[in-house]
Amino acid sequence: MKSGLKVILFAAISFFMMFGSGIAGETVKFILSADPVSFMISPDIDDFYIQGPGIREEVDGYTSWTPSINAGIGFNAGDSVLLDATLGAGWYYGGEVFESSFVTERLSARIKLSKIITLGARLGLIQFDDLEWDGDYGQSNIKFSDSDGYLAGLSFTAGSDRVSFSLSVEYVSLDDFDVTTTGGWTSSSNSLDLSGTLINMGVLFRF
Repeated sequence: MKSGLKVILFAAISFFMMFGSGIAGETVKFILSADPVSFMISPDIDDFYIQGPGIREEVDGYTSWTPSINAGIGFNAGDSVLLDATLGAGWYYGGEVFESSFVTERLSARIKLSKIITLGARLGLIQFDDLEWDGDYGQSNIKFSDSDGYLAGLSFTAGSDRVSFSLSVEYVSLDDFDVTTTGGWTSSSNSLDLSGTLINMGVLFRF
């Protein structure tokens, strides 16, 4: 089910990115957004730990900082609907011990509720690469596989057509990371699930 959804979303986003300007003609817009105030809440990471001879280090809490920047294209579908497709890159820093880069692809559809406010939905794909344990101990003794999944949620903006404050809340469903330990170290689980809720706040530019 998840694999099928990822294939459909990838095809839809790729089609929009490649052929959206041809569909929209001269109304196509360039989009740039930055989300420096961004947090991901992953309930299952709390209390995950690694331990070696006489040493134990664990995740404290379940909220992670996830700033990102995104770019893409969009156009007006009639007088009141905005359609956007974006590619993004960000950084994940979680539980004081996890670090990883991630990339996203998103399709958004927002309705103009007034001259300055829009509200809508968005779907997308997310992929984490090179998750690392960045605690005080055991960095070289624990490895994580890559993971990908999908995200879905609501998007809100307030401001002018060109510059606006943006807020989104998305559910993120990720495949589990496989956890491998060496050198006499062990972990609390052989898999790690970062799935949870992603909250982004930032600025959206639409030229």
